Amino acid sequence: MWLQATAWLAMLALVAGGLAIIFVQLAPRTRFDGIWEYRQLFFDGWLWTLGLSGAGLILACLMAPLWTILRMSSLTALRAGAGIAVEVLRGTPFLVLLLVGYYVVADALAVDNRLVVGVFLLALYHGAYLGEMLRGGLESIGR
Repeated sequence: MWLQATAWLAMLALVAGGLAIIFVQLAPRTRFDGIWEYRQLFFDGWLWTLGLSGAGLILACLMAPLWTILRMSSLTALRAGAGIAVEVLRGTPFLVLLLVGYYVVADALAVDNRLVVGVFLLALYHGAYLGEMLRGGLESIGR
């Protein structure tokens, strides 16, 4: 046990030391004044990220109960369709979903607003995950 902990600490110290050496070597060539010039753009981008993520979270929380209701439906067609949709959404990497959603689906529907498509796909993706969590929680409770 102690030998393993010592080996991990030695590896961590080795990696930290290597990174420290790299950063010390790069320090004289690093120019932070270029970053400082664009600080307002970085801050605005950060605010946009928070806003779009918040909108996606709210929509995902609204979609999750819908996924749960569909997955727990007594109608076999609804339950099977929702199951397939949830498994496809959960099994697809988010970047692939964004690319297909924007360049294929949104283009076919003539939706040009990237932000709207992105927030909707974010909500759809995470709503499926939240819906499965709700379904699992509800099914774990005895009737």
